[in-house]
Amino acid sequence: MLKVCEHLLPSLNMSGTRWLWSPREANQILRDTRNFINDHRRILDEIVAKSGTSAKHKLFGLFLQESLYESEFGWLTFDQHMFPDKEIRDACTESEKMMDKYSIEASQREDVWGAFNDMRRWMGEHSEHGPQTQEQQRFLEKRALDYKRGGMELPKEVREQLNVAKTKLAELCVEFQKNIRESDTELAFTSDDLRGVPLDIMERFKKSSDGKWVYVSTKYPDYEPVMDYCTNDTTRQLLYMAFNQRAKETNRPILTKMVELRRRIAAMGGYESHAEFVLETRMAKNPDTVLKFLQEVVTKMAPLGEKERNRFVELKQEEQGGLSNGRVDPWDTRRFGEESVKRDYQVDRNELRKYFPVQKVVQGTLDIYQRMLGLKFVQEEGAPVWFEGVTRWRVHDSPTDALMGYFYLDLYPREGKFSHAAVFPLAPGTTDPTSKVHTPAVAAMLCNFSPPSKDEKEPSMLSHDEVETFFHEFGHVMHNMCSEVELP
Repeated sequence: MLKVCEHLLPSLNMSGTRWLWSPREANQILRDTRNFINDHRRILDEIVAKSGTSAKHKLFGLFLQESLYESEFGWLTFDQHMFPDKEIRDACTESEKMMDKYSIEASQREDVWGAFNDMRRWMGEHSEHGPQTQEQQRFLEKRALDYKRGGMELPKEVREQLNVAKTKLAELCVEFQKNIRESDTELAFTSDDLRGVPLDIMERFKKSSDGKWVYVSTKYPDYEPVMDYCTNDTTRQLLYMAFNQRAKETNRPILTKMVELRRRIAAMGGYESHAEFVLETRMAKNPDTVLKFLQEVVTKMAPLGEKERNRFVELKQEEQGGLSNGRVDPWDTRRFGEESVKRDYQVDRNELRKYFPVQKVVQGTLDIYQRMLGLKFVQEEGAPVWFEGVTRWRVHDSPTDALMGYFYLDLYPREGKFSHAAVFPLAPGTTDPTSKVHTPAVAAMLCNFSPPSKDEKEPSMLSHDEVETFFHEFGHVMHNMCSEVELP
């Protein structure tokens, strides 16, 4: 818990180990969510209560406490992205909807907004009770901007309409992501349909009992090699369309509503577009800057793009002969990009896999980051995890052996799991500015790499793209582990 002179209430016991994963029942997830909401509401009520008393010097600490408490959100809802039991995933999805709805409610409390404005005015007159660090000053400025962007300066009737729209949008976003995550689309092909796909990859695919059909899913380890190596144009087109239309029937109407709600929310807030609203807090600041940058990129890259397109057309005509349509379709780019690398640069990326067994990649990446950042990683054998093969690691500062945090690695696809690659922060790494006590960070890295063979005789062999993805995502893990900020 942060200490700002004498401002703060006692700590809420927010040790980083609180966020280490452990199994929970569905009803416990929902109960924890309700408890979080009630506790957070209590802090806001206390802010309002102290605003009208002589204890104004406590307000800043309470606002900081409230900000830290919000970091519980990650671990409450994380299981929806990776847990094998659908009942648990659904409970976490419901938890996120509850949290989103409450967050909108909390951000729109006029009494808390009023207390915040009173506090800022009072601190202007009593600087000794104001922000003690640049981080705390930034917190004040960002909170003031959040209130403005949240519509608190708008008339009450407009705010009420805004809240309804934001609540509905939050629900739709959760449903949209859930539908993608739960999608289990598979296409059935014959071996001839998949000609060109290397044998070692073909052996991974599920097959019908009579061996006639080969089932290819829209998960990355299936999708990418077929798009890279299959010489059957129709097969690539079918798989491309299936991949990019996952959950189409359920998500198309959701997406239509989301776009309209985003437009309405931006308009009610006085913005010309959703893009203008989003970019206000980003480095670019406005759509004109983004469009100017993109045009500069197009101008510089167009000649190279045309050269590459012509090469792809040439390779396509050579592979398909008279069947080629003379153009590069979206389902052609991976295929002829791969062929171009092989022909023009003498690099067979499937052959590269033999140099990248997953354990070598993991250990090599960890070794690089340990040396580069002065860290020590210790695998915690027997730690509770949510699926076989998931690992938990402890991170120490190498010179002092101080505990920095914990991270999880979950590398292979499975039903209901988040379908891309990302790092999920479960607890922020924070350092008390007074006591210098560090609260360990916790993060989880979820990927969907090529799995080991079904009989596990052959280890997972990663493509070069997957190696790059692991190294990239692990950088996000290190960002979480090495943070020593006061506020998340």
